[in-house]
Amino acid sequence: MTTDVPAAPAVPPSRRDILRAAGTVTIAGLAVTVIAGCGGGGAQAGSDASTGTRLPQLTDAAKTAIAAAIKGGEVPVGKPKILYQAGVVISQPTAGQYVALSTYCPHAGGKVSEISPRGFLRCPLHGSEFDPATGEVKVGPSNKPLGVQKIAVDGDKVTPA
Repeated sequence: MTTDVPAAPAVPPSRRDILRAAGTVTIAGLAVTVIAGCGGGGAQAGSDASTGTRLPQLTDAAKTAIAAAIKGGEVPVGKPKILYQAGVVISQPTAGQYVALSTYCPHAGGKVSEISPRGFLRCPLHGSEFDPATGEVKVGPSNKPLGVQKIAVDGDKVTPA
């Protein structure tokens, strides 16, 4: 004759078990966020293969905004102009030579949206500053430059140079 053994009553997890599990999930989530945000992975579409930085997106709207800013005298030599709606920065390092810079900060994906008192492009997220002529890092924490594209401007026509 077989006897059915009653199942043991379910024991609820202890407070320590619950806190340990919550801590593990939190730490794992933070690790993924940090790795994704600061992980300078490989080159992406629309990026400079030598530096892995995103190039500025020269959409039709951006080209129109660039041409208008240059024609309007808003981009003097050595002074960058942030074209917020177009998502690019335009700069004239030397007379007649123009560059477009990405507003994507390579440190943690913030938006470069300020000009520092020193005249550098600045990401307000963590304070990285970049040279408006070359995109080079001038103040960290970023260790990668902004994406830069030389451009040619002929009247209303803007093309990569």
